[in-house]
Amino acid sequence: MRHVFIFRSGRESRFLRQLPQMLAAYFEDKGGQYQILRVSTPEEAVQAARESCRAARDVRLYACGDDGLLHDIVNGAAAYPHAAVGIFPDSKKKDIAGSLGE
Repeated sequence: MRHVFIFRSGRESRFLRQLPQMLAAYFEDKGGQYQILRVSTPEEAVQAARESCRAARDVRLYACGDDGLLHDIVNGAAAYPHAAVGIFPDSKKKDIAGSLGE
């Protein structure tokens, strides 16, 4: 299974800036395939999600940021039933993080 973490460039909290290092440590320990992508616009996020879904049969996409980025990634992955989408919410977004729990 391939894991793709998509960030919007330049709009990250301290938690999201540290997340790539945490992911590297996790996947180094546990194994598995992962990729970190940075996008600048909603169109790039949609395209990154689509390309990731085309490239792997089992793929998990993670929006690392706000609900707008999540929306773009869901739109990109919508036509691919083998894809699943999750979120690492920006820690400033208390409403999203609180609703998801840990």
